[in-house]
Amino acid sequence: MQKTEKPKARDGATGRAILIGLVLVALNVYWVTITEMKYRAEATALPIFIYPIFILFWLVVFNSGVSKLWTWIRLAPGELLTVYAMLVISTSIASYGMLQDLFAFILHPYQFATPENEWKELFFHHIPPWFTVSSPDVVLTGYYEGDSSFYEAKHLKAWIRPMLIWTVFTLVLLFMLHCLIPWFVGSGCKRNASHFRSSNCRWRWCSHHDSFGIVCSGSASRFPPL
Repeated sequence: MQKTEKPKARDGATGRAILIGLVLVALNVYWVTITEMKYRAEATALPIFIYPIFILFWLVVFNSGVSKLWTWIRLAPGELLTVYAMLVISTSIASYGMLQDLFAFILHPYQFATPENEWKELFFHHIPPWFTVSSPDVVLTGYYEGDSSFYEAKHLKAWIRPMLIWTVFTLVLLFMLHCLIPWFVGSGCKRNASHFRSSNCRWRWCSHHDSFGIVCSGSASRFPPL
């Protein structure tokens, strides 16, 4: 009698996990930007990001509720881990010390240059044309004084090139950091990590950012059920 194979349970980076993660990433980045740029919360300066943890908590609560009614909707542990990793990475990009300071680097030299500090003569010629907006004078007043909108033709035209270039740079930076994961797994985690063991895998805590250690530790198939 021929045995029928059971369908594999959905787990890990499934399509629906990535889709849910993308939706939550947009909401998370907006939340981070408003709370930290407008209200100066600067919670991303903490070792553990509270925004992804808060969202993950409610995902687990939702998961526990729907699993009793519709089991097929329930997110597997690996899917929750995928969403959480996406949220932490997006938070780190939009966080204090990353993109929140990027616009300051782009425009502050032009805004705060004076005849007394001689910034224009000292280093303006060292600033690459792609580094900042094409016409700084066009955007400085609206950016620093308000009563303006980003969605004006002159502002969009001035920002489009640096936004594209810095987006590509950020993606390349993330890819390079991703390529460093095997090094951390092979050396750093063996020396300095706390080990979380299950039957077939070992969980390592590789960094002060809580998600990085989980992502670089391997399969999520043995992650304890949430």
